[in-house]
Amino acid sequence: MSLGLGLGIVGGIVGNMLLPGIGGSIGFLAGSLIGNLLDPPKVEGPRLTDLKLQVSEYGRPIPIVYGTMRIAGNVIWQTDLKEHKEKHGGKGGPEVTNYTYSASFAIMLCEGPIDHIEKVYADGRLVWDGEDTDDVKFTLYLGDEAQLADPTMEAELGVGEVPAHRGYCYVVFEDQMLT
Repeated sequence: MSLGLGLGIVGGIVGNMLLPGIGGSIGFLAGSLIGNLLDPPKVEGPRLTDLKLQVSEYGRPIPIVYGTMRIAGNVIWQTDLKEHKEKHGGKGGPEVTNYTYSASFAIMLCEGPIDHIEKVYADGRLVWDGEDTDDVKFTLYLGDEAQLADPTMEAELGVGEVPAHRGYCYVVFEDQMLT
């Protein structure tokens, strides 16, 4: 029970004894006001409890790309969501807690090898256009026969437990914020 509710109940009882009828309402209002000033309510933002980043499909064809083409990838690996907690407010006002989430994941694009990727879209929005940025961190595997297993995946699954996906172009996003 919060302090505001507790003092509101006490104020309602005392107010009703002093002034039967309306005194209870006035006492509850005064007690709640004093309790909420001493201990402001805490508000928590929405949270995700059991959300997966994206689904993947078994048996989905792997595209073979000639020239330039916009394609959707297929998720081949992902970590669980990591919750980040951020508090705002307080000091007389309500304390609001917001939650954000991040994850690492790998997306298979096409059969390789390829030369490069020009742009990356997420949810229909352009998130990378060939320029280095701090917002989107990913490792691109062009799909040659000499590529090694991804270190982000090996850190999660164990060294020697991750295939190198030789001959396939894929992208591994590391601790990507899902905003």
